[in-house]
Amino acid sequence: MKNIDDILILGGCSVLTTAFFIYVSKFSGMIALSTILILIGLILSKLPKKDSN
Repeated sequence: MKNIDDILILGGCSVLTTAFFIYVSKFSGMIALSTILILIGLILSKLPKKDSN
């Protein structure tokens, strides 16, 4: 899967968007999860691509 970093960033953004519709008690957990996903995606996007082709 070549675009795993894009998927993680989009996943983090979607989790962040979903968090706005969740109770405040669960909000901080959703923020943490989305932040982690976005950071992992950004880190992977900075790494040199290893094409298996």
